[in-house]
Amino acid sequence: KKCRFLVEAAHELGLSSRARVKNGRVEELAHRKEYRSHFLLATARAVGAVDVIAELCVPLLQKGGLLLAQKSKGQVDEELAHGRSLIGRLNARVERVVNLPAEALGKERLLVLIEKIGDTPPQYPRAWSAIKRGQKPR
Repeated sequence: KKCRFLVEAAHELGLSSRARVKNGRVEELAHRKEYRSHFLLATARAVGAVDVIAELCVPLLQKGGLLLAQKSKGQVDEELAHGRSLIGRLNARVERVVNLPAEALGKERLLVLIEKIGDTPPQYPRAWSAIKRGQKPR
């Protein structure tokens, strides 16, 4: 259903000649040559903590690419304190945190911008089961 929506949205926005919708698990696609280090921008919302989002998305980004992660206001400080070490191991850094106006989304949100600054080690992202169990990355 989600992929069908994206195909229809791309068509309505006049992007269907340039946009491609791929149905798959990001932790698997990010290890494929055609997707790894390929994109300038990745976005995520309601996926998990900042470190989980970074592990899933940063491997897809080119050096200098940005991850935009939308988060609830109350969670970000703790998540960043916990996740900065992993974000660094991914060869990324927190560029900044931007407040999004409550009027735009109905409640206050933050946008965490993470920049990829180097190659991501090949073991990332780990399997979803390892990420979900909270296993420490090697």
